[in-house]
Amino acid sequence: MSNLLTPSLIFTTLLIFLSITTLTQSIVPPSKTFRVINSGPLDDFGPEYRGTTYRYSTLNLKSFPFSLCFYNTTNNAFTLGLLMGSVDNESILRFVWDANRRRPVRENAALTFARDGNLVLRDVDGRIAWQTNTANKGVVGLKLLPNGNLVLYNSKNRYVWQSFNYPTDTLLVGQSLRPNGPNKLIARRSTRDQSDGLYSYVLQGTKLTLYYHTKNSPKPLSYYSQDIIGPPLSQVLFTSTLQENKTDTYELKYDFFVNNSQVSSGVLAPQIMYDTTLSMHRLDYDGNLRIYTYNDKIDTHAWEVTYSAFGERGVFDACDLPSTCGALGVCDANRCVGCPTEKGLVPWREGCKPPKLPPCRVGGANDVEYYKVVGVEHSFILDAYGDRNTTMEECREMCSKDCGCLGFFYWEDFPTCYLAPELGTLRRARNKAHVGYIKKAKK
Repeated sequence: MSNLLTPSLIFTTLLIFLSITTLTQSIVPPSKTFRVINSGPLDDFGPEYRGTTYRYSTLNLKSFPFSLCFYNTTNNAFTLGLLMGSVDNESILRFVWDANRRRPVRENAALTFARDGNLVLRDVDGRIAWQTNTANKGVVGLKLLPNGNLVLYNSKNRYVWQSFNYPTDTLLVGQSLRPNGPNKLIARRSTRDQSDGLYSYVLQGTKLTLYYHTKNSPKPLSYYSQDIIGPPLSQVLFTSTLQENKTDTYELKYDFFVNNSQVSSGVLAPQIMYDTTLSMHRLDYDGNLRIYTYNDKIDTHAWEVTYSAFGERGVFDACDLPSTCGALGVCDANRCVGCPTEKGLVPWREGCKPPKLPPCRVGGANDVEYYKVVGVEHSFILDAYGDRNTTMEECREMCSKDCGCLGFFYWEDFPTCYLAPELGTLRRARNKAHVGYIKKAKK
């Protein structure tokens, strides 16, 4: 009787067999593994940011119009990313996803896809700059889909990892924001610096909000917010569809979901007379939300800006965008019209900026003073409640004692005080009782 298999022994044997079978299936076939070195000739034709060079011939991972490549905007600091566009039709090449945005690599860095299923980018010194963390998780292959989604898949063709779950500053059609997943886009810092910038676009509860981040404030400053009436959202999906009862007219929109059921939509760009599937929705380095649409049926100038949140062709006035007039400027009807100085408002120019302040110190309130700007409002007042029933003198004192305050704004007709941790674009106000005070060093 001792030679008989007991039920527990049979169960244990079955588990071991299944584990061995699963482990066998999880190995990437040798023909699909690779190790690519970041070296060789660099191209500079077509990238949207001037001074950018790229190389993708050694990767050979493409799905028109998307290509995985190494690119750099500064010497010997490379990012692994996805380009969208084609040099064949002389169109601009746009960046839609970065793997190692915060940790650039150098010449001769290596991208490796090993038999364990992990995709790893190592710098030339061996340091891991980025990885998918998919070792021994059943991955059997890697592919770039026609929608721009880079995926690692298992033997059942299910995605173990996908780039759509790790957006940087861009959503492609079919990509979404989720409160319990990727819930934000973060703009790049500038055309020459792809690290995290000053602007973010965040899904929180029922709101989609644009934020400006500054060292002078513990919290980011909101300059736009869209509130979707109803319970908290579970997903905001960027989609392209044919317009109702149309056969050749497309629209780009958000689909809003609650508990994984679609509850409403919000059209961003209607009545586009070609297929808009190849669109990218990006938070640009200037803080503006735009949609760029690629028309693969034309030979030249294939890109079109089909949506802009701010600007002359935008939904909102450019004066509502903090970056429109740089570090300081008065804006009216989409244009920078003045530079506020101690001597009054002078014609706006590049380089208009706030006065240089003295070093911050305890008891330094007496080191500063202010000059007045009449008829202006601050971009961030839309998000601020202000201190009501506060006198102008009290408002001044609060700003003077706050090293992070660069000025304050005051409504003389309805006493309200707004402290400004940043200045930037000031909107011209028709109400002359709305005034600003710019902090400067006391003479």
